[in-house]
Amino acid sequence: MGRVTLLLADNEPTRRGMRMALRGEADICAEADNAEQAIRAAKREQPEVCLVGRSITGDGIQATRGICRAAPKAAVVLIADEIDTDDLLDAVRAGAVGYIAAHDLHAAGLRRIVRAAADSEAIVPRSTS
Repeated sequence: MGRVTLLLADNEPTRRGMRMALRGEADICAEADNAEQAIRAAKREQPEVCLVGRSITGDGIQATRGICRAAPKAAVVLIADEIDTDDLLDAVRAGAVGYIAAHDLHAAGLRRIVRAAADSEAIVPRSTS
């Protein structure tokens, strides 16, 4: 499989870290600061994978739902501050294929997550609160 096209929807510092971690591994086709921008970018770009911050302005769950409608082939992974079972279920109901905790991310892990999402694998935490 070639490089993955990716949409990043989170705050700028988090996106900067993701860009650095994914350098050479993915083609970032768009970035967004809020849910509305993320949905528009997904519709326009039709990325393979979308990494969406749970706490972005406009709500990460709403962004996930809108992205899944706008780009139905995109795999959405929601990045939460903390793992919460109810929130995970809401993310899956909204169409997410993955749900991870931000504090668990590191460069190699993020690359594996993006590749797994592009390969249509589900990404869920080993444990929830």
